[in-house]
Amino acid sequence: MRIRYALILVFRLSLSTQKAFCHRTHIGLSNVYSGLRCKKSRKSFQMSKWKYRGDDTDHLAKVDKIRRSKDKLKKHNRDESQFELDKDKWPTFENAFTARVVEVHKRYAFISPEPTPGEIDTRDVWLGTVARRHLQSRRGERNNIVVGDIVLCRKTGEGDMQMSTELPCAVIEHMQPRRSRIARRDPMVMEREHVLASNVDQLLVVGSYANPGVKWGLIDRYLVLAAEQDIPAIIVINKEDLLPRESDEFRKKCDEEIAYFRKLGYTVFSLQVENQTFDDPK
Repeated sequence: MRIRYALILVFRLSLSTQKAFCHRTHIGLSNVYSGLRCKKSRKSFQMSKWKYRGDDTDHLAKVDKIRRSKDKLKKHNRDESQFELDKDKWPTFENAFTARVVEVHKRYAFISPEPTPGEIDTRDVWLGTVARRHLQSRRGERNNIVVGDIVLCRKTGEGDMQMSTELPCAVIEHMQPRRSRIARRDPMVMEREHVLASNVDQLLVVGSYANPGVKWGLIDRYLVLAAEQDIPAIIVINKEDLLPRESDEFRKKCDEEIAYFRKLGYTVFSLQVENQTFDDPK
């Protein structure tokens, strides 16, 4: 009881007075603060009970709400590990099918069935949403799913989608682990990853000589991302017919950059789409 009353008095005094008081009562400030930080200690438990004694019911309700939200996040984190699941561990249930994500929006995605690996009919488009139990999970990525993801879907009705659509609807229950991905840091939250595409077999980096002008630095960044994931890359520079309008210095710069990429072993197409036969790269 004496220790409890001493702690109450310490936290009501100024910092300078705290030091003098703790020195005289043989209570170290480090012990006081470490006791507050250690949630699992008995002293911490007693102090937490002491904090909420009194008539401050609004503060008690606020703290209780925070604790409930933390427990909810813990539950969602457990659910998160179940969303990404090996294909051989996918559960079997009625009206289930494997699909590939072909387009992603904020609240839904377009998916196409993939009955055989690598065989996707993009003319057969479904409207899909991630199962609600996975939506609130805390993830280190910007999106739950991205273009290229292989997912397990369950057929559902239009009413479950909460939107009017003529497309067949499905709920995305699980996602197969990604074998490759193209990603960057989220410009809004630097600690979070923004995955642009997954399960990529071939990367085609397309630019143009003019309107808009080619950005060689951006091409470098995509080539680095592809090399990191062992994804073969091809470079395509379009609108070759606009080159005569540019300066000699610009054309020389383009020739040097293309020669440099080819020296590194990359295939580079310099072409004009309207009149190109696409037989061999120039």
